[in-house]
Amino acid sequence: MKKIYFSCLALGFIFNVYANSDLIPPPPTALQADSIECNQNGGTLFAATVISNPKYSSGKLQRGVELSHTHINVVPLGEKQSANNIYDVAIDNVYAMDYDVSQPYKQVPESLTNLKIGTNIELCGQPYSQGGGIHWVHSNCGQKKTAAKPDGSIKIINVDGTLSNSLTDNQEYCTIF
Repeated sequence: MKKIYFSCLALGFIFNVYANSDLIPPPPTALQADSIECNQNGGTLFAATVISNPKYSSGKLQRGVELSHTHINVVPLGEKQSANNIYDVAIDNVYAMDYDVSQPYKQVPESLTNLKIGTNIELCGQPYSQGGGIHWVHSNCGQKKTAAKPDGSIKIINVDGTLSNSLTDNQEYCTIF
């Protein structure tokens, strides 16, 4: 009996660690394997539905490259929108697969425009310290994976349940950091 109790206790602890329920809702059971993989990469998994179109936000220059962002709002996957369940997602544009530093227009990279209202996505990243959102949803350029610098991603959940490749795995600009 003790063995069963401690096994259940340990299993509950594992799922609570991966869910990070204080800041980000836990992923659906079907995504637990992805949640474990994301955690091993230093991140927290968040499955969500996009509820706002991507919006461009300017940023500072670093070694001649603008560190702009794209922002979207999401709700946890399977939930209806309410005042208490809207989360911000901050996406570093330099990690978008089609980001081009020489692009003269300050706009959302083309690949991130696929994050349309109603799109289901899987985010691996770092929850905001005060809750309400997630960032660092991109490659960490091969550095040590930690909770402060996870090897994150953004993947579209296709209708058949499969995942796209990460939209934020561009490593062309890793040398500016």
